[in-house]
Amino acid sequence: MPQQYSAVHTLTYSASTVDLIEIAAPSTRTVRVTKIQVGQDSDDATSESEMLPITFQRASASGSGGSSLTAGKMEAGFASAASTLEGGNTSAATLSTPVIIHDTFNVLSGWEWVGSVYLAPSTIGVLRIPANPSDAIDLKVTIEFEEIG
Repeated sequence: MPQQYSAVHTLTYSASTVDLIEIAAPSTRTVRVTKIQVGQDSDDATSESEMLPITFQRASASGSGGSSLTAGKMEAGFASAASTLEGGNTSAATLSTPVIIHDTFNVLSGWEWVGSVYLAPSTIGVLRIPANPSDAIDLKVTIEFEEIG
């Protein structure tokens, strides 16, 4: 049975932020990303409404300058996650093609994705907003995933 985990990162997203979340699968397990949510609580007026692109894709090299994240177990009996997670990197990961998820969202309503993206052992996945917001936005990013193997 796959072990399930969740990690949350809160950050102020601005022109200096590059990667929202980076997840690196451990060398001995496959990771299945099952849900990603992005919300904000700093822009609440219609005049602050803006559309931003959002992408998820694999990377050949990790980014840096962010925070290490700890994934929480979805069930008490699960082992600790072996995946490595980072949030709010200011130096970009080196992305690989193709783009796996490409979407657009309004910052006032947030963004939610539910599905399956598999990361082979030792593979990196990166969630990124590839555009600068008109002003800094306080974001909360949640990623849910399973480790298989």
